[in-house]
Amino acid sequence: MSTVQEFEHAAERLSRADLIHLRAWLDDKIEVDLVVRDEVIHAIARARGEIATGQATARKPAAIA
Repeated sequence: MSTVQEFEHAAERLSRADLIHLRAWLDDKIEVDLVVRDEVIHAIARARGEIATGQATARKPAAIA
């Protein structure tokens, strides 16, 4: 039995209130992941635009002490 199947089986035994709580938790988890993903996608697009227009600057990593 996969983890998802185990999760589904356990969820079937939850009360309505617990299911609502679980759904809210899942929605929050998914939303946070999407926000981070969208921020990364926008940052990459912005960087590509800067490179294309010659506005990009190269940075040298700080020396390790």
